[in-house]
Amino acid sequence: MSAHVHSEKCYATGPGDTEVLVCGFSSGETPAQPERAEEPQDSLLNPVSQVYFRAGLIACREYMARFVEAQDPIIANSIRANWWPSLGKDYGPPRKIAYNELTAGEYGTPEFRCMTAEEVSPTLEALPIALGFLLMGARVPHPETEK
Repeated sequence: MSAHVHSEKCYATGPGDTEVLVCGFSSGETPAQPERAEEPQDSLLNPVSQVYFRAGLIACREYMARFVEAQDPIIANSIRANWWPSLGKDYGPPRKIAYNELTAGEYGTPEFRCMTAEEVSPTLEALPIALGFLLMGARVPHPETEK
């Protein structure tokens, strides 16, 4: 292996996915075949506690906003606007992460690489997990409605 080639791993998760893909990349080479991570938490760059704490906050904020949105959209927007700056940048409502938010450089060039934990915020990593929380809640029937 020459000095300009470095191997790193990029991780991709999606809301509600039961399988997590782990892709190894080497600069200037074709991406390796995806392999399965043992647990979804294995795919995180940042500590699990930081990511899941933020995911819970993001999901709760969105859930509360959706709850009041039909009657008062202004209050819903106010709820969505609240964030703790000490937790880092507010990336908005739960969503999937775009591939270019986890990589740097242009694909196929020696500069292409996966971002490190120092470059990827735990809040960004929390977005698809929060989306999964919301989607999971939408699929779980409420016990009182099944009587």
